[in-house]
Amino acid sequence: MIKIFCNSKNLPEKKYVYDFIFNDQTYDLTLWDFDLYKFELNDQSISFPDLFLNSATLNPVKIENVKMFKIPNTVEIPVFWEKDMVKRLEDIDFCGTIFYILSLFHEYHNPELDEHARIIHQSSIMYQTNTNNFPVCDILRKIIRSSLSISNIDFVPFKLTFDIDILEKFGKPFKLFAGDLLKRKSPKLFISNLLSFMRRISSRKDPYDRFETFIDLSKSLQTIPYFFLIFNSNSQFDAKYYNNPKELNSLLTKLGDSKIGIHYSYNSILDQTLSEDIKNFQEKIGIKPSYGRAHYLRFRPTELFNQIEKNGLEIDFSLGYSKISGFRAGTSRDFQPWNFKEKRPYAFLESPLGFMDSTFEYYNKKNPKEILEKLFTYTLESEGSLNILLHNSSESNFCNIVLDVLRNHLD
Repeated sequence: MIKIFCNSKNLPEKKYVYDFIFNDQTYDLTLWDFDLYKFELNDQSISFPDLFLNSATLNPVKIENVKMFKIPNTVEIPVFWEKDMVKRLEDIDFCGTIFYILSLFHEYHNPELDEHARIIHQSSIMYQTNTNNFPVCDILRKIIRSSLSISNIDFVPFKLTFDIDILEKFGKPFKLFAGDLLKRKSPKLFISNLLSFMRRISSRKDPYDRFETFIDLSKSLQTIPYFFLIFNSNSQFDAKYYNNPKELNSLLTKLGDSKIGIHYSYNSILDQTLSEDIKNFQEKIGIKPSYGRAHYLRFRPTELFNQIEKNGLEIDFSLGYSKISGFRAGTSRDFQPWNFKEKRPYAFLESPLGFMDSTFEYYNKKNPKEILEKLFTYTLESEGSLNILLHNSSESNFCNIVLDVLRNHLD
């Protein structure tokens, strides 16, 4: 059994961090008066300062005061607090850093919203320190566990997930063509879509019918995929295929034994109407959903987490940003989010998003394969599980990129 020594200040927050680090272990907690953490197992131990969670009042750090520390043989991580000069790894407040990042403390206290009323990625401490592509909490977790000779024997290094926002590209082709010319003012897009439509006529298959491709990708990687389907329409951004029994049954047949989750409609989280989406899911599918993800990733963490817990979902897959890739909470691992108001973990798991195809289609012009390589490399090194999201309505086929990168590392 692991022995943990710490003082009693902000003890719920400290226990939250211990449960993240030692989720598969048992530990015994002893309180002392020192401003120091100490972990012991058999004849091995690690100690480091208690700085952030040693304060009566917890305040967000000022970004200009953040320093970077190069961990030997890996990456630079942000150092938020220091007693003197950080010269060694043991000078870093591991637990304070993990809590600050994992709980989304910085964006909770510094929310700025975009055009969809989502917290912008610029509010993230990970983005501000240029570490959003590094799972900092997982890296620190592994350092602590390695110092005690604890390793993850079994971990699933990735999850394949797919959002079904719309079933057909050419359900209303003339409306699409008119939109290309009049709304989007793009003759190039009009010609591209017209040629695609002509190919669709000859092949009798819509470009968005990629479900067989997604299933084949999952089989090639020997994993069971997650598909998220919309079951409510409360805005112009929500499709209504769930109301067509023939289309819905055909889709479910194509998805076979995949795990089916609910794609929360555009307004359901911020308007607190998720229960309506879930009711529709139950009526159409016959069971209550266990998994879910927000459409457009439209949420703010507190509203999202409250809605997920209130409606009894087991795992949420929403926690990421639309416009950048990487680890919003500094982890690729499933974890329980932190409830600031009640000073406790929420009663469900968050499976944080790491890589999404539409980030590179609409916002980020970097090479998606290079980014996925980096994300998956650090996920493997820190013994995490990269959550990958593809859309059937993506204009580009990212399946080959995903297959190449994952196979290259796993073979």
